[in-house]
Amino acid sequence: MTAQAAAARAPQDSAAALIALVRAEGSAGHRHPVSGALTHGPEAARNVADIVHHLCLLHGRHPGVID
Repeated sequence: MTAQAAAARAPQDSAAALIALVRAEGSAGHRHPVSGALTHGPEAARNVADIVHHLCLLHGRHPGVID
């Protein structure tokens, strides 16, 4: 196999490996996101606020309504 052929295959192999890893060990199959303890009860509003806050930390500089 030439270096060009290996370089052309690398992104596809890496993507396939990443997709397989997410399917095998990702959060979609975990019981916690769909548990009633997360979405019901007196802590439900706090849990939603925590989720939104952490998403903002991951995807934005500062959580805010007007940027």
